Amino acid sequence: MITFNYNGQLSDNGGVGLNIFNENMAATRRFRVSGAYAYHLQLSDMKIGLGLQADYVQEKLNDDVLTNGQIDPNDPTLLASADGVSFFDAAFGFHARYKDKLYFGFSLPHLVRARLTDVEGTEDAEGTGFKSFTANVGYNYALPLLDMSIDPSIMVRKMFNGPITVDGNLLFTFLNQQLYGGLTYRYTVDAGSGLGVLIGTRFSNISIFYSYDAGFGSFQAYNNGGHEFGLGFHIGKNKQTAPAEQSPASF
Repeated sequence: MITFNYNGQLSDNGGVGLNIFNENMAATRRFRVSGAYAYHLQLSDMKIGLGLQADYVQEKLNDDVLTNGQIDPNDPTLLASADGVSFFDAAFGFHARYKDKLYFGFSLPHLVRARLTDVEGTEDAEGTGFKSFTANVGYNYALPLLDMSIDPSIMVRKMFNGPITVDGNLLFTFLNQQLYGGLTYRYTVDAGSGLGVLIGTRFSNISIFYSYDAGFGSFQAYNNGGHEFGLGFHIGKNKQTAPAEQSPASF
């Protein structure tokens, strides 16, 4: 899996983002390009951010699938999927922070989702509306005497083609956000629970982090969990960025 992210300021109150994602897992490949725009408001003690995102997604089978002797070479859905199935996706969300302590957000992924290729037997989702959502709330406890802070948070998400998942998170930052670590406990309805850990550091304009997650269900007997390494660069003014905004979504 390879991911590239860019976020930059467009004006005093606006910013843009770009995400390129490429994944090769088992017999399938997934490629996604996302563009986003965010607008920020300052209302007394409340900071509010509004965002729009548009995605192009392509999913296809690996070339070696068609050489597998166990498949039906005349299956039209299989042959079309080997060439790729494409989607357009759009999302909306907002995030708010009160007195730089309490923060909460809500987003509607797949708000508009349309299939761009006509492949019989594949997903036909157009305008999934409120069938998908993500909501989170958290609080920042600053401990200046120890030069650290603690952020407990909870996230609830539901995808239109999947179950509800609840994440309970704890993020710890030290030495003016130069070191950070976190824990996530995840529960997915009808699928069981899992645990994730995160460690990272920031020096100058570079951030490096590592995360690991594993499930407690029977499926875990067949794998060793998931590992992720991340590298981030801040280009521009040397401005502090909260680790929670740099690390994986769970944190």
